[in-house]
Parts: sequence; structure tokens; C-alpha cells
Amino acid sequence: MRFIAPRLAFLSTLCVLFAPRIGHAQAVDPNKEPPTEAVASSTEFLHLINLETPATLLKRKTLYGIDVRPFGSSENSTYVQLEGMYGLTDRLTVLARGGGSMRRYFQNGLLQVPHGGQEVELGLRYGLPSTGNYKLGVQGSILYDNTLRDNQFLFAAQGMASRSFFNDKLVAFLSPRVFLADRSFGTFGVGVTYQISNDFALIADGQLSIFGDNAVRVSNGSGVQQEIYGVGFRYSPPSILNGKASLDFGVTNGLGRTSGFSASPGLSGSAAIYVNFGYKL
Repeated sequence: MRFIAPRLAFLSTLCVLFAPRIGHAQAVDPNKEPPTEAVASSTEFLHLINLETPATLLKRKTLYGIDVRPFGSSENSTYVQLEGMYGLTDRLTVLARGGGSMRRYFQNGLLQVPHGGQEVELGLRYGLPSTGNYKLGVQGSILYDNTLRDNQFLFAAQGMASRSFFNDKLVAFLSPRVFLADRSFGTFGVGVTYQISNDFALIADGQLSIFGDNAVRVSNGSGVQQEIYGVGFRYSPPSILNGKASLDFGVTNGLGRTSGFSASPGLSGSAAIYVNFGYKL
């Protein structure tokens, strides 16, 4: 409860940023392309580091990806996950992800704190009809955790919103997420991408833990709320593989690409150098 007031002020500021301007008419340029909906034209907009975006794949398009995150410090594990996405329609995308690390214990005196393990996910993402600089989407997933701490099914529900600025050079994202299980928890995420050049983009995202515990204390093994962060770059040159491939690299404390792992931090502030490769067909 001690962080409720600053978190509410933070969320209120974001709502003002993303709120559409009601009551102000906008001039229509007859030469401008019609407003686009939440459909991704490349791997660039389908995900950030630990957050989803409202974009979906075009019908019958496919995305394959691999995510590697070697952690040091207390976590001391390497998480590897595979991902596949397929456009059922222009607005509806099915996704499957899975992987993780070896299950192990962190030894703190006589206390053994479990960490590591695997998580698999099957989900659907729907891009809502959107216009102008705004895009909206929703995603629902069923996950299975196979860890020393949990061995259970979870249901994840999340909303995604984005707003672009400066001719799409800068894009801001919001994503509230809820995870329902024996120990339910929720996070509120924000993110940003900034197109530095045709080849490089800056990516950053973060999540506040709103309710429930998404981490564990190494001092006594009890649950605790902890923030998630990630910052990095995306390299996606149009001249290589027709712009269908992307390479992300940076630093994060999120465990992986599956929804549950991406909302869970490494033990005791552990961080990883992450690398993510995506290829769209």
C-alpha cells in the first residue's frame, strides 16, 4: 500500500497522454492515406522487450522467433524460448511460445529458494478497429508453468494500446495485464520505440506490479512485488532479407518472452543481456 499514491499519479499522467482530444474537429487531408488499423507491416511492432503491442499479423503471415537471456547474480541461469505467430485473419493472430531454463535452488544459508523452470503459452491476439494515431488490441492466453515454485495452469488477459507521434517516429505503448491462478497478480506496463534510423530503433519498456506477488525474496522465500524493466535496440535493415528479419539486443530483468515470464523478474535484482531474433514470412 505504501506505493499506491505515486502509482496512481503515474497512471493518471499516462491516461492524459493517451486520451483523445474530444470536441476538437480535425481537418481531413484528401490526399492522405485512409487511417490504418492495428496490423503490423514488419516484426518491428509485434512486441517490445517484455510487453506485447496491439499489432497483428496479416492473414496467412507467420513470425518465428528465438529469445535468449543469460542471467548473472542470484538468478545465474540462461532462459531460452521459442515463439511462433500466425495470422488467422488480418485482425486475429494465434501465438505459441515455450521454453525456459534449468530448475534449480538459490542457497541462502539453510534456506533454499526455488527458481528457473519452463513455461509454455498458447494465445490469441485481436486488433481492434483503430484510426489515426491510436491502435488498440486485446490478448488472452493459457499458460502452463513447470517450475519448482509453481506447477500449474494460468490464464493471462491483457489490453494493449499505442499512440504514435512525429509521423510514427516515436510510438508510446500501454498494457495492463492480469494473471489468474492460485497466486494471481497484475502489472501495468508502459513502453516506447524511437526510430533512430532506417536500420535502428530504440526500445524500452517497464511494468509496475499492481497487485499480487510476481517475485520472491531470497532472504526468506516469501512473495514480493517487483518492477520489470528492459531497454535495448532493434536492428532491422530493409536491405537484408527484404526487411523481414529483426535482431533485438539490450538489458532486462524480465525472465522471457512468454507472458508469465515477461512479468516476472530475476532473483534479487538479477539482470540479463538479452538477444531476440525474429523472422517474418
